[in-house]
Amino acid sequence: MTENERQEAYEYGLERSKALLDSCINEIEKFWDEEDFDFLEKYISDEKIEQLKEIETGFDLSKLLELCRELNINYSTRNYYAVIMLVRTIIDHVPPIMDCKSFGQYANEVKGNTLKKMMLRLEDQSRKVADILLHEQIGKKHPVPTKQQVDFRSEIGFLLDEVIKRIS
Repeated sequence: MTENERQEAYEYGLERSKALLDSCINEIEKFWDEEDFDFLEKYISDEKIEQLKEIETGFDLSKLLELCRELNINYSTRNYYAVIMLVRTIIDHVPPIMDCKSFGQYANEVKGNTLKKMMLRLEDQSRKVADILLHEQIGKKHPVPTKQQVDFRSEIGFLLDEVIKRIS
């Protein structure tokens, strides 16, 4: 086979593959829409993410929005190591919005007894869980994290409510 024939065969294969993929995409789009994926359990509600997207502020929320999106994907696909890393990243990311240097500072200064308890739990417990899961060295038996161990959905939700209030 000449080089020219090889190139033509390659391009033909590429065209056929593209046509097949386009056909598959068309079938998926015909029968499914985004609402069909509402069965996936979310860590952060779509409504809260939309609220964050709509806010115009001096802060660049693109990283926070991406962290929220990735948190939802990893939670729904049971990637619990990634979930706890993302929770930790979010709480380390938002303190400047709260006029604080660290999340611990924010958690200790937050007004309202119940909210303060929730933020302190997020600060203390999520960090401890992350430390255990992320820094433990290999051994003879090493259980993988569970959904319950990384479940700080309520606290993250209230934290994002506070972020929204602060920058709206």
